[in-house]
Amino acid sequence: MELSFLGPLQIKLDGQPATGFEADKVRALLVYLAVESQRPHRREQLATLFWPGWPDASARTSLRNALSNLRAAICDVAADPPFLLITRETIQFNSDSNYALDTLEFEKLIQASQPTAEQLQIALDLYRGGFLEGFTLKDCPAFDDWSLLIREQHQRQASTALSRLAELYEKDKAYEKAITCARKRLALEPWQEDAHRQLMELLATSGQRPAALAQFEACKRSLKSELGVEPSAETVKLYKSIRDSQPTDPSSQAKTHHHNLPAQLTSFIGREKEIEQVKSLLKTHRLVTLTGAGGTGKSRLSLQIGSELLGEFPHGVWLAELAPL
Repeated sequence: MELSFLGPLQIKLDGQPATGFEADKVRALLVYLAVESQRPHRREQLATLFWPGWPDASARTSLRNALSNLRAAICDVAADPPFLLITRETIQFNSDSNYALDTLEFEKLIQASQPTAEQLQIALDLYRGGFLEGFTLKDCPAFDDWSLLIREQHQRQASTALSRLAELYEKDKAYEKAITCARKRLALEPWQEDAHRQLMELLATSGQRPAALAQFEACKRSLKSELGVEPSAETVKLYKSIRDSQPTDPSSQAKTHHHNLPAQLTSFIGREKEIEQVKSLLKTHRLVTLTGAGGTGKSRLSLQIGSELLGEFPHGVWLAELAPL
């Protein structure tokens, strides 16, 4: 049996939708038992949950009928082991039965001590939407309240997973993937100010400074409409830092090196041993003087070495030619 509760409710048996449910309360009973499978539930408690305000005898009769329909719909009698553990007093979902539950797998992946990007992505793929999206029982407020708590819990977990995944992508300089995660996080919780800050930082770091500044304005609008508040001092500080900084493009920043080396039309051929010796000296002493008779290739050798060392020294590489005495 495959149970998918994240997003629209789906119940499948051997890959096919289970269609034998006579009422939504029967489906809801299965949902509740599967999610709360860690303990047995007393029949009177379930009767009160799903038939509130009914006389006790009527509520228990309705529970028996719903349970009979549920067992038939999921082929519980033929299942080995059965999906439900039933006694005269209690009903419990059998955690040892042959089933898959998306909420259970989602939580396992999210709650790993140090989830990898792959684990987080698998968890987020399971999150098709809010818990029991579009499914309610109008005459069972207690069930709807319970559903809302579970929905909010999983939504927070999905938001946290998106934040972590964005951080992992940012470390790998996969900025577009990180930005996509941040935007999905805001789609879930547009009032989360730290999610706005994360997106602002990612946009600025990836060289999209105007978009980062525009995101601050979007943050202001969201906080005003959702919570009736202004951005915090931390968010304003980040905005001013981005606004007052010089535009940068991290993809090209590493390619920009300070130097005074003239362009070489051809590369220097030979003298590999000498080149490596001078490069080693430069890394240790920073200043090396090459001497020799005119026309022996000192300048060409210096240019070749300087070009190869660009990027090794953050302040640049400079060539100083000395006039002969």
